Amino acid sequence: MAHDDPLKKLSFDVTDPFRYEGNFAPVQTNGIKIPFETIDKGRLLRIRHLGDRASALLVGLRESGMQIMPPHPAVASADFAVVELRRGLNLELLESMGAHDFLEQYVTIARHIDRPRGEFSSLVPLRCAVH
Repeated sequence: MAHDDPLKKLSFDVTDPFRYEGNFAPVQTNGIKIPFETIDKGRLLRIRHLGDRASALLVGLRESGMQIMPPHPAVASADFAVVELRRGLNLELLESMGAHDFLEQYVTIARHIDRPRGEFSSLVPLRCAVH
């Protein structure tokens, strides 16, 4: 009897970027709960698409020979969601950016984000941040 690959069944739950089908417990965050549920569902879905795009672009770079470890789309989405919570995101600007500018913004976020605490400094220069 053939078994389906469980990784192919993972999907994104718009209420929590760390929650997947088949894995109903969020990632441990040292007791800190990042309030993703406070983000408007429509904006959270758009953020999910940004995370998918960032991950796919980085996977493409890895497949072209760069030595990088691309994030899972849910992790990239959560990174964008933290910036949305802490500083606000100009989603229209991010969605309209070319691949190079978009990746520059994502890599800046990934480099400076404090994932376990769900924090992002207001001192980090981002063109896509509202404040």
